[in-house]
Amino acid sequence: MPQINQTLAQLIPAAGVETTLYTCPAGTSITPFPMKVYNPSTAASASFYVRHQLLGAAANVAQIADGPSTINPGETMLVMMLPLSATDIISVQSSTGSVVFQLAGQVNT
Repeated sequence: MPQINQTLAQLIPAAGVETTLYTCPAGTSITPFPMKVYNPSTAASASFYVRHQLLGAAANVAQIADGPSTINPGETMLVMMLPLSATDIISVQSSTGSVVFQLAGQVNT
């Protein structure tokens, strides 16, 4: 089974909009590294959350992997992630339109 370390997704979602960051492809599993969350603002804090939808299930409160959390101006946070199976979905949301989310990991095919 080949294993490749790579950046999987980078996203700056619109304020207040839950957005899919990554969907694990069929026939693949991912051992994710901690997700990087960065607030480039020099003045405003932001709140955010990360959702992990197992096997593409409909979104619900039980799937919140982190949050709501507050990130201060200029701060970078690491969010621990669980392994991803085929069709798992990672979604993110922030209170501002400037928070950066980056997901990387080991892709197992």
